[in-house]
Amino acid sequence: MNISTIPLLIITNSNEGFEGYIKKFIAENTPEFKEINTIEPEKNEITIDQIRSIYGMIKHIPQQRRLIIIKSFDSAKTLTQNAILKLLEEKTVNTQFVLQAKNLNKIIDTIQSRVKVINLVQSEKVLDETYKKLIELIITQSKAKSLAFLNEKEFTNPNLEFINKFLINLQLYFLSTKELNQNQIIIIINKSFEYQKQLGSINLNLQLTLDSILIFIYTVINIKE
Repeated sequence: MNISTIPLLIITNSNEGFEGYIKKFIAENTPEFKEINTIEPEKNEITIDQIRSIYGMIKHIPQQRRLIIIKSFDSAKTLTQNAILKLLEEKTVNTQFVLQAKNLNKIIDTIQSRVKVINLVQSEKVLDETYKKLIELIITQSKAKSLAFLNEKEFTNPNLEFINKFLINLQLYFLSTKELNQNQIIIIINKSFEYQKQLGSINLNLQLTLDSILIFIYTVINIKE
C-alpha cells in the first residue's frame, strides 16, 4: 500500500510534462483516489474564494480518498497562498494536494517549507539534434577504437558556451540511452558534472578541456566489463 500524505509542489514549464507526471502519480498510488478535483485560475489568478471552496470539498465525505490539484499556483497572491496553509498543515491520508507552478520564487517560504518540491524543469530540456549527432559519432567511433572524432570541426577552437551546451546535451543523451551499460552511463554523467564546475575557472584552456572530455568518454566506452 502506497499512501502519500505530503503535499507536492511541481515546478514545470510544460503542461504535457505536468499531466504526464500526474497520470504516473495516480497510477502508482493505492488505494486509488475516489475523487479528483482540479482547480484552475479564474481570470489568470487562483483566488482566495477558490481556496475557501476546498474546505467544503474536504468536509464533504471526509473519509473519502481524494486528490486536489491546483494549477498555476504561483498566480495566487500572498493572501491567497496564506489561506491554504492550514490545509497543508493538516496531515491526512485521505486528501493529497498537488500544486503546480512555473516559478518557485513566487511561492511564499511558508508554503515551500510545508511541501515536497519536485522540479521537472531539468528533465523537460530537449536534446539538441546537432549535439545528439556529435555524441552518436563519438560513441560509434569509440566502439571502433577510433579517436577520429577529435578532428571534427565542431570540436576545434571551442568557446565556453559550446562546451557547456555539449555537457548539458551529453547528460540528457545518457539519461535516456541504452547503448552503454548502466555503470558506464553513471561514470560519464558524473564526470560531466565535474567538468561543468571547472568551466568557471580562470585561465582555463578550452581546447584541452574539451579534448579531455572527449578522450574520457572514449576511455569509458572502451572499459572492459
